[in-house]
Amino acid sequence: MTESPYLLDNRQEEAGDRFTALAALYDPVTTRHFDALGLAEGWRCLEVGAGGGSVVRHLSARVGPTGRVLATDIEPRFLEPLRDLGNVDVARHDVVVDPLPEGEFDLIHARLVLVHVPERLEAIRRLVKALRPGGWLLVEDADATLSQPCLDPQTDDERLANRVRAGLTEMLGVRGVDVTFARRLPRLLQEAGLVDVAAEACLPLADGVRLLERANVLQLQDMFLEEQIVTKEELEHYLIRLEDPTFLLAGIFLMSVWGRTPG
Repeated sequence: MTESPYLLDNRQEEAGDRFTALAALYDPVTTRHFDALGLAEGWRCLEVGAGGGSVVRHLSARVGPTGRVLATDIEPRFLEPLRDLGNVDVARHDVVVDPLPEGEFDLIHARLVLVHVPERLEAIRRLVKALRPGGWLLVEDADATLSQPCLDPQTDDERLANRVRAGLTEMLGVRGVDVTFARRLPRLLQEAGLVDVAAEACLPLADGVRLLERANVLQLQDMFLEEQIVTKEELEHYLIRLEDPTFLLAGIFLMSVWGRTPG
């Protein structure tokens, strides 16, 4: 298996738990925005970086047999069963390199994708061109500088949690992630020619955060040790604490930003 440019490579075994956690934490936010944008039967939709496919399932149900959903990912192995839904197409696709049809979609959605793409501005430009007149682009991404898991740390374990998250943020930055990207999205969508641009932010505090933290730490545990972010004993202790439902952690700070093409 060749090395992925993405730190949290979806080909690793922890990806399934990460997708489950992200769906539990953020699907309610995403689907609420779909409702507000008027998602309806017959729409043609593109889900970029569809991951585990939970959002695709929602889109498929909403657009019905007269609509269509294209689900893309650079590693679409979790998406193949979605073809059985009847109105879903699945494609291995790099949003920066591979072509997209222009003027095709009523709704394009990307969640926690563009922040990982160094050529994110080019990706936005290409997504806008793929929209129909009046079509909506909804981009949901993280601002890692606002994402401490313990907002009011009082114990050593809470301070350890913040140190682990800060270490992850640093490692992501080395891999080309722009940790402040999300806060610029409203301006970037306006500059791309979209109108009616608006935004909302979400910071969840729920059980799914512990599952997400655990999946990330397990996948990157060797790097956490190599970078001396934590000791082996601290890492083992943290993984045990993540099994405790009373250990309350905040998730990543998600900015949802949307706009439509004129027309």
